[in-house]
Amino acid sequence: MVEHYDFIFVGRPGAAKETFSILREDYLKRLKRYVHVREHWVREQGVSKEYKDILGKSEEVDVLVVLDEKGKSLSSQKLAQRLESWRDEGRRRIAFVVGGADGLSKELKAKATWVLSLSELTLPHRLAHVVLLEQLYRAHTIIKGEPYHRE
Repeated sequence: MVEHYDFIFVGRPGAAKETFSILREDYLKRLKRYVHVREHWVREQGVSKEYKDILGKSEEVDVLVVLDEKGKSLSSQKLAQRLESWRDEGRRRIAFVVGGADGLSKELKAKATWVLSLSELTLPHRLAHVVLLEQLYRAHTIIKGEPYHRE
């Protein structure tokens, strides 16, 4: 599978509500069984300034995935297939970017390898962190044939 995930979250790491923090930590711990994980935080400062900081933190990645409700949505099975195809292509480092309250810049979306939608609904970014981590964990259990995911 992919060897390394970088998560770039816009916001303040200490500002998370306790419930979201507990869930985020739980899914990060589960995900670390499959891949190396690094988290980066970019302070909310307007999308144009955030864009520069995000680019700086994603220089070494093979795949840049940004989350946006207008992006492409897919099933958990299809996400697992996408991750496998990137691995098969030799892409070992993937960055996932979750924006803050103002979303992400058009320039960043244009630079992305893939714009992913978790839902057509607008989600609070703390909830989007948790949903993303859970879906990546689910994708890895699908790939490994583990019983977490049920059809």
